[in-house]
Amino acid sequence: RRFVPPRRRSPDAVRPGRIKLIWGGAERIRGHWRLGLWGVYQREVGSRPHIAISLRGVLLWLTAIAVSGYLVGATALYFWFRQSPYNFVTWSDCVLMPVRWDHVRELRGRAMIAEGLADLKEKRWGEAQMKLRIGLARAPRELEARRALAEFYVLANRRPLALSTLEDGLRFKYPGKRYLTTLFAVAAQGEAHETIVTACDRFLPGETIDRAWLVTQKANALMALDRPADALAAVDAERDRLTPQLREARVLALVALGRADDAAAA
Repeated sequence: RRFVPPRRRSPDAVRPGRIKLIWGGAERIRGHWRLGLWGVYQREVGSRPHIAISLRGVLLWLTAIAVSGYLVGATALYFWFRQSPYNFVTWSDCVLMPVRWDHVRELRGRAMIAEGLADLKEKRWGEAQMKLRIGLARAPRELEARRALAEFYVLANRRPLALSTLEDGLRFKYPGKRYLTTLFAVAAQGEAHETIVTACDRFLPGETIDRAWLVTQKANALMALDRPADALAAVDAERDRLTPQLREARVLALVALGRADDAAAA
């Protein structure tokens, strides 16, 4: 029997296939690619197959998975918000929440305020007070909610808290005559007439529609503080546009100053 020596294998056949990391894909290495992530190729026909892993493909897939997971989470959060009948948050708000956090927080505050006002109508006082406080902490510009909460505090005989709640609303733009009427009434009940003067001085420079009313309120508060001279000065500054209320305040200030003749001629 003739001895047949074993056939020598090529070095590529002996060595295991290599794993190569590349930045790119089929345009760099020709082979059988899967999902743009990895591909099998041969250096030459008949050689052992090698594996190429695309770092770009891995990065793209990780990015796609992260974005998909984020959108799924945002959608789940939106549906959770939507369970409330007072929800104001939209799906786009949830998607953009990282850059619109303050806006979403305010919308959540408005929803809490709406729930609190509904509880007030149903006379669920404890829940209403809690929800209004939380809602105002998130949406401090909701002045009607401040009025409602302050009126609740007045009924609960907690006037200092009612006054501070209303004063916090003065940080923003002119709140309107209705809001200030509530504030001035609470302040007068607590003899906090200086608060009325301060509020009037704050909004008088830029107010035109309610200007005469604000001056009248300021004059009345100054009279309550036993400062008739200041009250008269405030009214006389509006001499060209005196209303019946301002004329009455002027007469009272003149009488308090002992100027009865001037008061009779006014």
